[in-house]
Amino acid sequence: MKKYGILVLLLFSITIWDLSKNNLPQFGKKVSMNEAPKCKSMCESVKNCLSEEQRKLQDPKLVQFACEILCTKQFQLFDGCSQAILTSCQAGELCIKNLTKGLF
Repeated sequence: MKKYGILVLLLFSITIWDLSKNNLPQFGKKVSMNEAPKCKSMCESVKNCLSEEQRKLQDPKLVQFACEILCTKQFQLFDGCSQAILTSCQAGELCIKNLTKGLF
């Protein structure tokens, strides 16, 4: 149950974040139907970046699922890093950390 705690916390924070977007339209942009496949391919790349140790601690499918939820709810963030994510694991991680000020 411990290893799913982070995912539950992440999903909860995304839900709160999503609900706050109704009151704060500048908070983030949701993905459109045309952009949704881009989230799927980016999150597959993120899943493939997991080390063996990370794969033992977290189920890669759950990591991909959480990534896709975050991507569809905060697409402008992921779209800004899409090229970096697809280029290399380190570049994608650095881009997301810079855009979120170390939040993720």
